[in-house]
Amino acid sequence: MRMRFSPAAIAAQAAGGAVLAFLVLPILAVVPASFNALSFIKLPPEQYSIRWYEAFFADAGWIHAVVNSAKVAVLATLFSVAIGTMTALALDRLSSRWRTLVTGLVISPLIVPVIMTSITSMTTGFS
Repeated sequence: MRMRFSPAAIAAQAAGGAVLAFLVLPILAVVPASFNALSFIKLPPEQYSIRWYEAFFADAGWIHAVVNSAKVAVLATLFSVAIGTMTALALDRLSSRWRTLVTGLVISPLIVPVIMTSITSMTTGFS
């Protein structure tokens, strides 16, 4: 059986690919630039060096910041997985009336910033 894709599905896939490219492609410029021996960005680098990595790993402040960020990331991940799993199990066991209410509460942090941005844009005259 051959699958057919609607023009809307193809457009959605293309838009998603464009957004992904927009987010990921700068890495192709940043990584080579990080090996530049000069103090300013020049692509391609004239001289390659690990100068910036040496400076990064030699600075205790940066190392402390990375370790602190990793701790926060691990704790946030563990907390999110635990809460998300419990919520999913609870939603599976709730009646449809309660499921709708709890689902609304769970996804409200995703919706509220968009609503606040829209209200702010509308009231301040930005369009």
